Amino acid sequence: MFIALICVQNSGNKLLQDRELLEKLKKSKKRENELLTKILLLEEENKKIRDSRTIKDIQRKKAIKNQYRDIAQGLTAVELTDQAMKLLYDGSTYQALDYTNRAIRLDRNYSLAFGIRGAVYLILGRIDQSFDDFTKAISLDQEYAPYYTIRGAVYWRSGFYKLAMEDYNKAISLWPDYHYTYGSRGIAYAESGQLDRACDDWKRACDLGDQESCKRLTDARNLSNCP
Repeated sequence: MFIALICVQNSGNKLLQDRELLEKLKKSKKRENELLTKILLLEEENKKIRDSRTIKDIQRKKAIKNQYRDIAQGLTAVELTDQAMKLLYDGSTYQALDYTNRAIRLDRNYSLAFGIRGAVYLILGRIDQSFDDFTKAISLDQEYAPYYTIRGAVYWRSGFYKLAMEDYNKAISLWPDYHYTYGSRGIAYAESGQLDRACDDWKRACDLGDQESCKRLTDARNLSNCP
C-alpha cells in the first residue's frame, strides 16, 4: 500500500504519497508478524520432541529445521522488500529492482515483493513483466485493492479496456474509499470519451483527497467538459 500506485495513462508515471507507503509498510509488518508467530509455534513443538529418538520425531525435527530456514528466508525477503519500497519512493528504480529480485528468490509467496517489482517494471516500461508480477501478486492476495488498480492501468495501456475496467471496479469493491482507483478509472473514462463518468470519478477522488484528480476536474470544468 503503499508507495507505488502508478498512474500510467496520459498523466504519465508518478509515485503516490505517504499513505501508500504507510499501507505497504503495514502490509509488510503483518507478514513479518505472521512469520514470527510461526517461529514461536515451531519452537514450542520442537521443545516437546527435543529429546525423543523415535523415527517419527527425528523426521519431524528435520522438517522443523527446514521450516526454520524457510521462515528465516521469508523474514529476509520482508526486509529486502521494505528497502525496495523506500528506494522506489526515492526514485532509485534499478536498486529497487535488485532488492525485489532478491526478495522473490527467497520467498515466492510474498505478494508485496511481486507488487513492488511490478511497479518497478511499469516505471521502466516493461509492461509484460509488470502485468505478470501484478497477476502473481493478486493470485497470492486477492483482497489487496492497489494490485487491481495498477494492473487495471497496465491493461488500459495495453488496449484491454474491458479487463481494465473489471480490475478498477474490483479495486473499488474492495476499498471503496481508495481515491487513486477513482482517479485512474476517471482517466480511462475520459480517454474513451465517457466524460460524464470521468467527471464523476474525478469528483469522487477529489472529495477523497486526490489533488491530481482535483486538478483534472478543474481543468475539465474550465473547458466545460464537467459540470
